[in-house]
Amino acid sequence: MIIRFPLVWCTLCVIVGITAGYLFPSVWFIPATLLILVIATITRERDVLSAILMVAFWILLGASRINLNIQHTSYTTLDDVFCTLQNKAGEKACLVIERLQSSGLGEESLALTSALILGRRDMLTWERRNQFSEAGASHLLALSGLHMGILYGVLYLLVIRWFRHTRWNWLMLPFILLIIWGYTLMAGMSSSLTRASIMLTILTICSIDDRQTSSFHVLALSALIMMMLDPGCIFDIGFQLSYLAVLFILLIYVPLSPIMTFREHPILSWTANMLLVSFSAQLGTAPLCMYYFHTFPVFSALVSLLLIPLTTFIIYGALILLVWPSNAMAMGVDVIIRLEGWIVEHWIEIPGTTIHDLHPNLWSIVLIYALMFTAILRFLGRSKQIISQ
Repeated sequence: MIIRFPLVWCTLCVIVGITAGYLFPSVWFIPATLLILVIATITRERDVLSAILMVAFWILLGASRINLNIQHTSYTTLDDVFCTLQNKAGEKACLVIERLQSSGLGEESLALTSALILGRRDMLTWERRNQFSEAGASHLLALSGLHMGILYGVLYLLVIRWFRHTRWNWLMLPFILLIIWGYTLMAGMSSSLTRASIMLTILTICSIDDRQTSSFHVLALSALIMMMLDPGCIFDIGFQLSYLAVLFILLIYVPLSPIMTFREHPILSWTANMLLVSFSAQLGTAPLCMYYFHTFPVFSALVSLLLIPLTTFIIYGALILLVWPSNAMAMGVDVIIRLEGWIVEHWIEIPGTTIHDLHPNLWSIVLIYALMFTAILRFLGRSKQIISQ
């Protein structure tokens, strides 16, 4: 039994197990998991039987983990430590907001900046949050891989590029991980941000060690870690949307990106790649958005083409303001924020940008995803594309 991406299959088995354990809780899952593991160890030289046993092991492991969670089995000491760290990080986030406020940002600009860099959307008005949702740009307010990518860009520019190929490369790893996970704690550890942090941690270690790894394995490993820590996360909307968006980017954008690269026209190349990334993420999350939110933003890929560069400028400007407060920089950030708000506000006024009152049932969504995965994998198989990055 040849499996090209074993961690992906392990992750799928754990998801099946967690779902089964949630629907049919039983105390027998844990001894069954241990029994299957012993049998698999004894019969490891038999390929077919070992493969079947390992599939059963990962399914039972997921079922056992969700049952431990249902029975409220927890480690109080670890929970207390985590809560203490999160409270400390929350205090630091409040200090960051106060520093931004003292730098000269207006009330509306401060609210949007806090949402973009710290995930604090409570300062935004309901009307503004609804406008971003209607435009299909609410992912900009939910901290995710985009925000971690910007932070990693700063780290790479200031630290990683100078020490990566020196004998001091491993000494900078604790510093980088402290910044990544400190920021994640300070921003509230949402599902999308935690996923991005785990993936970025793995990629940083591989980069320092000059190792190449599959993006699918990194994505699957981050999902496994999150599910082992909190098996109930698979029922969280943010978890589902975040992983589906990244998965479809890997399935669609990565194989097609060479076609969208025009060396003689860098602006056209950048535009085409941005549209392809946005389209891939939108395609992956569209069925779930219709199921949960009953809307479908038709042209969210186009508006993302305008908003993502502006959001990048806002985040970089906010970071500069934290280090070096300046009235001129605060005015520049304020202008960009007002421009972003103006684009969102007028975009949703264009007829046909969002379809409302969609109410598909669960089995329709399952069927849509099954057809989408079948079509994508068949296309990749026919075109002999190798999905590896």
